[in-house]
Amino acid sequence: MQKVLRELRPTNFEDIVAVNALYRPGPMEFIPTYIERKHHRKKIDYLHPNLEPILSRTFGVLVYQEQIMQIVNKMAAFSYGGEADILRRAVSKKDKTGLLENKQKFLNGCNKNGYSKQVAEEVFEWIVRFSNYGFNRSHAVAYSIIAYQLAYLKANYPVSFFAEMLSSNIGNTDKIQGYIREAKNHNIKVLQPSINHSIGRFRVENNTIRIGLNMIKGVGYQPVQAIVRARKDQLFKNLFDFCLRVPLQKINRSILESLILAGAFDDLHDNRATLLASLDEAIEQGELFREFDDQLGFFEGDLALDVSYTETDPLPIMKQLMMEREVIGFFVSTHPLSQVRDKIRQYGYISMQQAKNIKKKNVKMAAVIQAMKVIRTKKGETMAFVTIADETDELEGVIFPNVFRQVNHWLEEDEFVFIQGKVEERNDKKQLIINEIQPYQLEERELTNDSIYIKVINNNEEAMHKLKEVATKYPGSSTILLYNEQKQQLYKLSPHYNVDSAWNVIKELKSLFGEPNVVMRHST
Repeated sequence: MQKVLRELRPTNFEDIVAVNALYRPGPMEFIPTYIERKHHRKKIDYLHPNLEPILSRTFGVLVYQEQIMQIVNKMAAFSYGGEADILRRAVSKKDKTGLLENKQKFLNGCNKNGYSKQVAEEVFEWIVRFSNYGFNRSHAVAYSIIAYQLAYLKANYPVSFFAEMLSSNIGNTDKIQGYIREAKNHNIKVLQPSINHSIGRFRVENNTIRIGLNMIKGVGYQPVQAIVRARKDQLFKNLFDFCLRVPLQKINRSILESLILAGAFDDLHDNRATLLASLDEAIEQGELFREFDDQLGFFEGDLALDVSYTETDPLPIMKQLMMEREVIGFFVSTHPLSQVRDKIRQYGYISMQQAKNIKKKNVKMAAVIQAMKVIRTKKGETMAFVTIADETDELEGVIFPNVFRQVNHWLEEDEFVFIQGKVEERNDKKQLIINEIQPYQLEERELTNDSIYIKVINNNEEAMHKLKEVATKYPGSSTILLYNEQKQQLYKLSPHYNVDSAWNVIKELKSLFGEPNVVMRHST
């Protein structure tokens, strides 16, 4: 749809309505004609001059069912309330019998109004073909108004827009992840849930979006209301304070564990393992002091809780993130692959965002299998369609039988993998044809990358810009070392500048920096 709109370059609301009606299987074939005629690159032809007032705003393309009603009224004097509407309904239901029953009536009406039989036949056949894709204009207008309003809000109030879209999809993890990814692409920061700042829904907070507590597994309406009421006058100071002030009938141990694992207590204590280890003591203290519930206001000024956490080693980052995903449905505080991005880039593994811009070339990525659907081909062989993702984007992938039979015994959803394949575009969607897939085992790999030395006179900034472009086009595992001749300094560039060491890449580098200034050194 975005590609069509970019080509169309809408200049009025009618263009949006027409695209909404045409962007469906069947009528999509007329979109290029609509665009060509709009931009005067193709002549507009009408089967009869009398059709121009009806079809001019859609550049001669029959788009709406209502246009059929106007045409049969104009040519055959069909009444709008009866005959024309009956024909419209036959078109909308693809009722071939109903269409044919009205054919003779239409031909007779055209004859009475002076139209030739040939023109009448051609117009009616056109209407019959239209029945395969006809759309109701009133529906298209309604959808377009909503689309326009949403587009306006997204363009002018993006933070509020994404907060509301996220809130309206609580419970749909796939859509939530998609909107969060899109929000981040708009440079909108998405904050993890917080017992001091979150409400049930996603909310706008200082031009960022705060994840709502209802996103956390097991945390429903009543626990959230209890938390919000308890912090109304004063924010929570620590876990012990929380267990004292929030009624533990509304929030049990299981909910508290989920809140901790989701990172909702991180702004009070950053060690989730310590919070979990201290939970029993905090609950016990809270229940003990709750016995003074009637006098709590009297004691509150002098009441001193014993805030002594049971200190323990932090959870391993990978385990913490996997537990976080278990209770929220996705990674929030960070992504496991972002933790090792620099390291895996040294091995030539690029991000998914980068891979999407590299066509018809083998790419290497590290990713997590978000979803997998296994099917059987006509030959009875198994293959799979997968959705893979990293911290930057997600991509649909295909694993054909010859590759799938090698991995089907271990490959499953939520598995971290190394992938090699080619990005192709089908039906305006990018798809990865997976040629090789292996379990993620970075620590077992031996780094054997080559080094490329490049000499520049002085302008490091210009050199860096050129190298960034080359690294984007030809990502790989070869390290770039930049030597500034004037300063007599050697700089080792970050793994994000690593390139492929193929001859064509070296040739391009030599054309950019001069043949004597580019030297390749192979690792031993």
